[in-house]
Amino acid sequence: MIQHFADHKISSALNRIDQSFHIHRSILLVIVWIMVFGEVCGQNGPPNADHLWLNKYSNPIFAADLILAAVLPDRQSVSTSQFTPQPGSRIRIDEARFADIDRHALRAPQSVRHSVERLAAYLTEPCRNDLEKVRSIYRWITENISYDVEGYRSGNYGDLSPESVLSSGSAVCSGYTGLFGMLADASGIEVIEISGWAKGIGYEAGDPILGPTNHAWNAVKIGDGWYLIDSTWGAGSSDGIRFVRQFEEHYFLTPPEQFIFDHLPEDPSWQLLEYPLSESQFVHLPHVKSHFFRNGLEIVSHFQSVVETDHQISIALQTSLDLSLSARLIRNGQSLDQSLTFTQRTENSQYQINALFPAPSDYILRIFVRPIEENGPYWQAIDYKIKVGRGMPGPIGFPEIMGAFAKYGVTLHAPRSGYLKIGEVEPFILYVPKARKVAVIMGDSWFHLKENNGFFEGNVKVQEGEIRVCAEFLREGQYECLLQYTAF
Repeated sequence: MIQHFADHKISSALNRIDQSFHIHRSILLVIVWIMVFGEVCGQNGPPNADHLWLNKYSNPIFAADLILAAVLPDRQSVSTSQFTPQPGSRIRIDEARFADIDRHALRAPQSVRHSVERLAAYLTEPCRNDLEKVRSIYRWITENISYDVEGYRSGNYGDLSPESVLSSGSAVCSGYTGLFGMLADASGIEVIEISGWAKGIGYEAGDPILGPTNHAWNAVKIGDGWYLIDSTWGAGSSDGIRFVRQFEEHYFLTPPEQFIFDHLPEDPSWQLLEYPLSESQFVHLPHVKSHFFRNGLEIVSHFQSVVETDHQISIALQTSLDLSLSARLIRNGQSLDQSLTFTQRTENSQYQINALFPAPSDYILRIFVRPIEENGPYWQAIDYKIKVGRGMPGPIGFPEIMGAFAKYGVTLHAPRSGYLKIGEVEPFILYVPKARKVAVIMGDSWFHLKENNGFFEGNVKVQEGEIRVCAEFLREGQYECLLQYTAF
């Protein structure tokens, strides 16, 4: 009954949306589902998906406010401000021109750092409009001001006036926002500082919002609308021990519908959403990171940050990009064995993240991502808190994934357990669309699976020793390994 009611409400809401808007479906459903049912700053890592320009990482604008208005038409906007700020409309940016502004900002000579006014004059000298001025200021601050980790840890933040931050090159969030505000003001930009709560240092999925505000950021007015900026998080990340500079596009003019996932302003009107979220709704939003948006990921199956299960879970995400995903289980701050998670891309281009839980407890399921053509590190994309009631006894784990598995877009249907009992007959079912042959190899014995439209199937009696599943792709007789099992 509840499910039918929610489906009807969501369907009705979507039907009332002007088709000229591009809708990022998974994020909309997250917010709709929660609403139908439901100064030291935290420093956090790095999303390039701001809505002012398009590139290969950008996500479309999605009309969350319109969805919420349609689902909850009687809900009233709440504001503690003397006026209600209006979000800016979509602006497209010339990336080549942005590169010129960035280059100018990064070449600022030491001599202009002696005063806010001189620095502002230098940064905005080549700028043709307010947008370019804001960009130049943001780019300079994120490159030249370091997060004061020692001050954060000790509680001794020092002098956070803009002049002092400019001189020392170090600050916590209120120092970043103060300097950004003064540079913007000196450049003729209307700007404010916003206090609120952020899912930063030490935050885990599902944690409540407690105590006074813990973060600060800015909003700037460009044209007739307001845009959100976090130059602290734009400069890099910290784990509470050290600061790592890593420029982040995501926190420059971030779409409000994305910013709300990790920033909750004290004044709800500065969410820049027509229907602001409450603290509880904010907490229940999934704990996503910048690379979630950067890689165009969308949530398909689990829309809240805390999930309850008995002993296993399967979470589905999707994107139009070719990605490589991995996952890790964390309990009491310790990473568990990699065999407890298994990620794969399915035939319908969704990404399936599976996890097994050995005992009743609270776990963090952390999902990482990187473009499949890259060989660099995986980036944290989204966390879930999993509350496990029973756990799974006995030897548990998934098969070990070998390099060719993700490379060739393989999907495993059976067997899912990485431990196979000697003497048992196991059905093997895999989707290997680019393979010529697939074989289960045990010692010197090879068992070739039968092919049918990209699926390879067969019943295999488990023998002692190492069990590998390998496939022939390009060259006859040359096999690459996909999976490895353990016989017991």
